[in-house]
Amino acid sequence: MGFYVGIDLGTTNSAIAGTTGGGDLRIFRSADGTDVLPSVLYVDKRGHRLYGQRAYQQAMLSPENVAAGFKRLMGTNTPIDLQGAGLSLTAEECSSDILKVLVGQAYTETGTSEVSGTVVTIPAAFNQMQSEATLRAARAAGLESVALLQEPVAAAMASISQSRTPGGQFLVYDLGGGTFDLALVQSLSGSVSILAHEGINMLGGRDFDRILVNNVVRPWLLEHFDLPDDFQANPKYRRIIRVAGLAVEKTKIALSAQERETIFASDDEVRVTDASGQDIHLDIPIDRTTYERLIADKLDETIALCHKILKDSGYRSDDIDRVVFIGGPSKTPAVRERVSRELGVPADLTVDPMTAVALGAAIYAESRDWNGGATSRKTTRSSTALGTALELRLDHPARVSANKARVRIKVSTPGVTGCVILIESQTGWSTERMPLSDGMSIDLRTDDMGVNTFRVTVFDRSGRPLPEASGTFEITRTHSSAAAIPATQTLAVKVLDSTAGDRNLLEVLIAKGTPLPASGSKAFRAARTIRAGDGGHIDLELFQQAPGVSAPELNLPVGVFRIASEDLAENAIIRTGDQIVFHWQMNDSGLLRATVELPSAGQTFDTPKYYVDQAGHRSFEGTDGARMAESALQNAQEELEKAQTVVGAGAVQTIDGLAGRLAEQRRSLTLADDADAKRAIAEEGRHIRQDIARLLDQPENRARLLEHELGEIKGLFNRVARDTVDFRTNERFDQLARTATQELARSTDKALESTEKILGELKRLTSQTLWQDPMFIVAQFRLIAEERHLAIDKELFGQQVRDGLAAIERDDMPTVRRIFFEIVENQVNLGSAVRGAGDLASIMRS
Repeated sequence: MGFYVGIDLGTTNSAIAGTTGGGDLRIFRSADGTDVLPSVLYVDKRGHRLYGQRAYQQAMLSPENVAAGFKRLMGTNTPIDLQGAGLSLTAEECSSDILKVLVGQAYTETGTSEVSGTVVTIPAAFNQMQSEATLRAARAAGLESVALLQEPVAAAMASISQSRTPGGQFLVYDLGGGTFDLALVQSLSGSVSILAHEGINMLGGRDFDRILVNNVVRPWLLEHFDLPDDFQANPKYRRIIRVAGLAVEKTKIALSAQERETIFASDDEVRVTDASGQDIHLDIPIDRTTYERLIADKLDETIALCHKILKDSGYRSDDIDRVVFIGGPSKTPAVRERVSRELGVPADLTVDPMTAVALGAAIYAESRDWNGGATSRKTTRSSTALGTALELRLDHPARVSANKARVRIKVSTPGVTGCVILIESQTGWSTERMPLSDGMSIDLRTDDMGVNTFRVTVFDRSGRPLPEASGTFEITRTHSSAAAIPATQTLAVKVLDSTAGDRNLLEVLIAKGTPLPASGSKAFRAARTIRAGDGGHIDLELFQQAPGVSAPELNLPVGVFRIASEDLAENAIIRTGDQIVFHWQMNDSGLLRATVELPSAGQTFDTPKYYVDQAGHRSFEGTDGARMAESALQNAQEELEKAQTVVGAGAVQTIDGLAGRLAEQRRSLTLADDADAKRAIAEEGRHIRQDIARLLDQPENRARLLEHELGEIKGLFNRVARDTVDFRTNERFDQLARTATQELARSTDKALESTEKILGELKRLTSQTLWQDPMFIVAQFRLIAEERHLAIDKELFGQQVRDGLAAIERDDMPTVRRIFFEIVENQVNLGSAVRGAGDLASIMRS
């Protein structure tokens, strides 16, 4: 008998459910008596904290003291400033507080203070950094035996347990407050298998709120009050936007049940005056049709993803039995109606979209064997030996999801002639007396959720029971079960491809969809030499790789496994070319653990000390956050202009679509008033760049792209290097350029591959030349010295800049160059242009 809980840690609302060994499954209600707890934290100036509905009620009065929506900032360094309380928290700390409150609800309702196992759900679209941050928040909340589970899997398990027709294929459409998750699910005999999954990390109810603020509230305020056009970026008016966000959230929810509503906030709630001294208030009528029109583009994105997941998996709409809707925003009538209509699949509205994820998580928690942080699936088969007289053995399920089970009986002795067998359950149900024979099968009823106990009685020829051949066995009936959980993202490591002029590529470690848990090993070679104590290091940089995008700078960095020279044994040397073996394991929570083996040094390094997922964290707060988002859009703009030149009229519609998306993000940036909005813009900038890369990688564009890049590198070399290098280097460059031109003319796949390698060598020659030029070194340093917003450690960045400028003053170019590359290592990776050797991977393919 154990007590297991499942927690839906949501962006807007959270919930907790539990199950005991008796099979009872229930939602543990908040102190207010509601099934869900708003994911909101309030802190007053004395440090007193309120949570859930009580905190939410304070949001209109004291928005500067309220933290909400922090789930979308998990996996970043963004501070959550509660200005009125003089307090700054992290998203992990806020999440940990909500988890503590939820678990407290369970303790209060059950009278227990010990949990056998806890499952906290995460969106399928969460990256490795967000997952790691969620686990840290759970640990900080005092949860020891804890695992993570994808929200669509939990929702599917809850749907199976509550459905009258639990078999078949269905879609889980999970539109929450912060993310959109989609899963194609197959159910067989109560067991859930995830056939495919997709997700959008920054699409949810908060984005709908922002659309209403920017397109309805903002124009109304500018029309009715004396406000500057950029008032959303002005700290003086920040309270208006916070109050407006709360008001539109209430209005949005109301429009799910009625045709018209008013976005309302009194001047007592807003408590801000305009430039003319007039008290500002909100009183904006809006109808459901207007709201649905404003969010139509976002819904289109989700529906397109539904079509994609079906097509990629080889399914048609006719193959899908139903769509299960999860998450508060999915209660919007337009969502349910449009999704069901455009997919041609009926909607299943039997599952509570607000509590299904927590219920499914609790079911999953009960289905696991717990050993601290590690879990494994409970065995589903069992064998029970009865007595010694006839040596009976019963092979039967240990766990079933249905209300029936089959037992097979084996008899090892021949003395069964004339004997009969009877099986009775604790509920009063029993089989008939049947002749006992080896290999016979009997169907049983499992009427009770939880443990069903059966008594077996064997009777001899005269009808007397044989105690020595009788006994009991158990079968546990569960709500549903999950087959292997798939990896939600492709994880890859950055490697140096020295065959193509020292360029970086990604080597896949674990592919999306791989059944978990999984493990493996990959051998690499060191791309540089480090000696014990020399200050050098070797990094295994991990990325979340998007489909069809191999360039590291276009993918999301999620952490680094660093072996520093001070970690090496005394006098140890890792030479260029020495083997490096990366042994990895990904558990069913989707968390990566690894060891790095250095055979030449006889050392092995484990994850806890050496893997740092926070190396990929960024802060999107304030001016630095805005500049980071702007940098992401600028990178996208430069690559879009390149794509326009390369593809010409060959993909006008695609180019125009990308340009439109980029223009919309630039508009959004002018209106972005919080870290969440800036992060969403930066993410979309990266997605635009990925789509550009896929466009340019299409076969019909590949030759034109290489021709364009050849022209660029020739022009750069002629401008900055030709007059400064020796005759031999010029000859080498020109010969390579001629060969590349000849290969392009051949235009075969092999020739284009050869051209890529030659281009790599041309870039290497040019880079080497540039980094010998003092003017170039100084210019590059002055550029990077302006990029404080990209620095991970701001204090270190300041010192690096000061040291570099001092080195420029004394004309010490080697020091300036070294510090430049040290600054690169102290920057978050936004995928800007490679800046020479400082950005090259420190491992190579084996």
